Amino acid sequence: MKKIICRIPSQLFEIFLVEFNGYGYEILNKDENETFFAIYAEDNEITTVKEALNEVFEDIGNGKIILEENVPEVNWEEVWKEGFEPIEIPPFVLLPEWEVYKGNNLIPIKLKIGMAFGTGKHATTQIALSFVGKYVNPHDKVLDAGCGSGVLSIAAAKLGANPVDAVDIHKEAVEECKTNAWENEVKINCQLRDVSQINEKYDVIIAN
Repeated sequence: MKKIICRIPSQLFEIFLVEFNGYGYEILNKDENETFFAIYAEDNEITTVKEALNEVFEDIGNGKIILEENVPEVNWEEVWKEGFEPIEIPPFVLLPEWEVYKGNNLIPIKLKIGMAFGTGKHATTQIALSFVGKYVNPHDKVLDAGCGSGVLSIAAAKLGANPVDAVDIHKEAVEECKTNAWENEVKINCQLRDVSQINEKYDVIIAN
């Protein structure tokens, strides 16, 4: 596992997160001027991740990789389990896969998260989930562009959307989306695919 430490102006950090998803990150230090953060990637992905980072930095006009270092092997699933609490985003509640929802006023979504974007903790995911609850209707044809963990696709499917297509350019994200769809007993077409390859028409397109 590699740890890539980067620096970016704080006002651009949220934009960076929207454009660069699919990998775990950690904020190391943040003030009103600059944010220092780390991106984690497997050894065999390091070149691809660094190229993707530099492309995003170029697109948004700022940002820099300042250090790369090795990190000990970490069981990310166990780390996630220790820190994950149920998150209520009406009409949904996000739960770890091992927890049972005992209420009856929210729609439960169970997540088994590895490294893909979409635990529900990030503000953009919460906003997108609330929009899914507001705008997706039964039998809508839905596209989730950049599906990450599949949380938004699952939410749409639980509201009765059909079909639901979920695409991502990261293999790990697609596999997690499939796992989470199975865990929630919903049908989602999870695909390793770039949105530029899609020509179909949809009632709702979700992008987070």
